[in-house]
Amino acid sequence: MVRLGSNISMARLKSFNVKDFMTGKGRIIRPFLWLAAGLFFTQGYGQKEQQLSLSFNSLNYSEVSSLHSIAGRWSDSISSGDEAWSMSRLALSYQNQDYVIEALYRADTYYQFANETAQVLYLAENHLPLEPGRRYPLLIKPNKLSSSGFRFGLKAAGDSLQMTAYISLLKPTKILQGQLSGSALALDTNDYDLEFSSDLVYDADPLYDRPAENISGQGYALDLTLAYQPTKRWRFDLELLDIAGHLSIDHAPYTSAEATSDIKSFDPDGFVTYDPVVTGREGFRPFTYDFSLQLHFSADYRLANENSVIFQHHEILGFNYQRFIYRQNLENSQLSWQLIPKVKALGVMYQTPYFNIGIEADSLDYRKMKFLSLVSQLFWTF
Repeated sequence: MVRLGSNISMARLKSFNVKDFMTGKGRIIRPFLWLAAGLFFTQGYGQKEQQLSLSFNSLNYSEVSSLHSIAGRWSDSISSGDEAWSMSRLALSYQNQDYVIEALYRADTYYQFANETAQVLYLAENHLPLEPGRRYPLLIKPNKLSSSGFRFGLKAAGDSLQMTAYISLLKPTKILQGQLSGSALALDTNDYDLEFSSDLVYDADPLYDRPAENISGQGYALDLTLAYQPTKRWRFDLELLDIAGHLSIDHAPYTSAEATSDIKSFDPDGFVTYDPVVTGREGFRPFTYDFSLQLHFSADYRLANENSVIFQHHEILGFNYQRFIYRQNLENSQLSWQLIPKVKALGVMYQTPYFNIGIEADSLDYRKMKFLSLVSQLFWTF
């Protein structure tokens, strides 16, 4: 690619492989798919006045196909839907009665796309026949940011109410935001013409042959947690994440380009492949990423036998769901059985004073799994 600042240039497309555009070498949620954790309340069981903890929290969901497909393979069946997302946090934390200090890494990924785009990706990836004469819309909107920094929290407590207010100071590590739109016209069961335009801000261009750039910027996010225990049997928790916050990059690499299928060839199986040259514009521009509010609410009722029934409500990126939990108190640990009706997921979690571990999924078959959550936390109390 010839770099001409913000001037018109000829940009060479790596290949029209939308999975690379979505996933960066084929993984939308790496490294969070198989080493993930649920974004729900995971306070250390058996906390003491001072605690050091290491936690990895993530939640992964795909509406249109399995997580296996969304991870870049597109080999599993397509259903209705137009979004996929992943929210992940890795934190090393120290806390006492008065404050919390965390070294934090977070990754926020959200993709919107036309359902017919997912359909044509599935057909093309698996060499299945297209419908001749049909025009498939191409629309993908990535919104992806990884950042790292520190999170500071101050605690306030009364007889029955506890509150912690947090501020995170962050710097970007990876970014991809923008849009690809166009269409693909099926000429035959194995052949199609395409045209599309794209406008992307990124650290490493997923489509065009532009070297990766170092990005720099800074931002913040504000969080709030409340815990209210009016009686020995009832406890209510509210967690508001990213109440306000954004991250600004002064000179973010971008590319705006248009492409058509002027150059095509066919693979050994007889299906069309492309290596077109596109006309585009690349350079640098200011960019601001705005964080989206997340809400997590929990109501915990302790039964006469000291076990608990828990109801939780979660809202993430316009998606809301409920979780029902039955928690058993064992001799020196707790065992929780979990149900999420909206995504038909079941889960189990085991908690001790030293670690938490658990899993939730809507299927044990990875080719059907659309919801996956794992929990892993280590605690040192002193």
